[in-house]
Amino acid sequence: MMRHGPASRSDSGFTLVEVLVSLSLLVIMLALITGAMRFGSRVWEVGDQTERTQAVTAFRNLLGQRLTESLPLMSSDERGVLQLAFAGTGDAVNFLSPLPSRDGMPAGLFAVTLRLVTGQDGARRFLSLEFQPVGAANAAATSAGHRPVLLGGVTHLAVRYYGFAKGAAEPKWLDV
Repeated sequence: MMRHGPASRSDSGFTLVEVLVSLSLLVIMLALITGAMRFGSRVWEVGDQTERTQAVTAFRNLLGQRLTESLPLMSSDERGVLQLAFAGTGDAVNFLSPLPSRDGMPAGLFAVTLRLVTGQDGARRFLSLEFQPVGAANAAATSAGHRPVLLGGVTHLAVRYYGFAKGAAEPKWLDV
């Protein structure tokens, strides 16, 4: 006769305790992974903010240096009328400034333009600092200027000037 005894323990599957321990370990692992993902995304955001701050600081330093070294020279317009080479509107500024050698271009006097430009996609806007060499005849040279310095993510540009309004006795900040 054959005896049919109880099934061996290994054939009976998982016990409730084993399932609970497995689920507990799975929950702990998921919590750790979620925390690590949050930490990683926060590090990424801080890195982006730091990079943006450094780009703004570098752009601001370059613009400040060019403005500090700007020259109060006179230039003539297309009619031959002399005017100060520093001019601007509420959304752009043009001035003359010496520039050291950069991007393989020689040093010299450059017409510098600060303005807000729209990207090729039409949505993104950049603050552009453009450099065009000035020729000996006090007119813009025909050769190409330096590659513009761009600062992305700019929503608007508003330029104010300190000076005398027409008929005013005291200088003040003016919106053009």
